[in-house]
Amino acid sequence: MSQSQLQQVSDMIEIQAMKALYCELADAIVKDGAKLASRFDDIFTEDVRGDYGLGLVEGRGAVVDFLVKGIAEPHDLMWHALHS
Repeated sequence: MSQSQLQQVSDMIEIQAMKALYCELADAIVKDGAKLASRFDDIFTEDVRGDYGLGLVEGRGAVVDFLVKGIAEPHDLMWHALHS
């Protein structure tokens, strides 16, 4: 396997781990949004843009605020899945 192929595999594994962490946090944020909100700093860049079906949300602070207040607070249970 070439160095390029090894890097590609490594990149894919890193992306999979990040997606898994996102799902774990998105599910757990329902239980303690304030505590877990800062953990999204490990996932989102400052200029992140998200669309959760209710319009575009721009910036890390806005996305995390939406996840905590728009999704987590009104729900007591969440199950998150990603599809590719």
